[in-house]
Amino acid sequence: MATFNDMIKTVQIRCGSHSLMTYDKTAEILNSQHRDLMEQHEWSRSRQEILIVIAADETTGTFSVVNGSSSATGTGTSIGSTDVGKYIRLGTDDDTYVLKAQAGQVITLGDLKGTTVLYQGTTNTAQTYRLFKRWYSLGAGIGEITSIVCKDVPLTQVVTAQLDILDSNRTTTGDPTHFAPGPWDQSSGGDLVQVEFWPVPNTATTAKASIKKIHTDLSGVVNPIAPSGPLQWGAARDGCYFLFAKTKEEKWMVLAGKYDEKLGQSLELEKVTDTRRFGVIQQVQDTGGGVGFAGTDLGVDHDLG
Repeated sequence: MATFNDMIKTVQIRCGSHSLMTYDKTAEILNSQHRDLMEQHEWSRSRQEILIVIAADETTGTFSVVNGSSSATGTGTSIGSTDVGKYIRLGTDDDTYVLKAQAGQVITLGDLKGTTVLYQGTTNTAQTYRLFKRWYSLGAGIGEITSIVCKDVPLTQVVTAQLDILDSNRTTTGDPTHFAPGPWDQSSGGDLVQVEFWPVPNTATTAKASIKKIHTDLSGVVNPIAPSGPLQWGAARDGCYFLFAKTKEEKWMVLAGKYDEKLGQSLELEKVTDTRRFGVIQQVQDTGGGVGFAGTDLGVDHDLG
């Protein structure tokens, strides 16, 4: 498997080492071709496993809360800046808030949209609480979660709407039995898959997730996910299209046609090799044999399966 820099040189040579095929232009074409190949075929190299570190909930100390106030002051808590964005449930009131901001032991309550909200519960100088992490953002370049195992138990995938009906304030805690993909996290300029676990974990643990990688821009000595053979032929073809658009010289269209044939041959060979080496992906559901929501009181009450 050639590195990105190696592929840059190969594509430039196939395009006659033309001065218009600068490093940046060739890199742009290569990345565009890599994106196309990733969308056209599910390469075995795109299937990987990652670990998700699940945080324990926090309950140490208490908060002084005032009905109608957006802030609360902690006593004996260990809340810090890394807790911003977590969910906080104060006492046994029905409402669950988002920890919008933190300064020392003073926190500001918010909602899912980042808007400051007012505490709706009863004024209390020593209110118990539970702070927990709902959404776990996965790494860059992950496009899909295919399965998750936690404590050797395969989790059942559901959608957040089911959990919202079942447990809107996420009050149920324990070892997770289900997971739900959430909204994509774009808070830091990225585009990250998020997932939540249910019941809400109350102890720190790890989960193993099988995921599917998607295209991210290549650079330097990074190896591509799509095979380098068709990637280089495709980029060389597109490079010739680019040179024809710039120079209007027909020789580049002739060369592009030849490279397109090479791309087709290389692509079919790589698909066969990829399937033979790694096998066909099997879609498996409920591998743990668990009943999920079906057959339980909650499942019957809420028509969840």
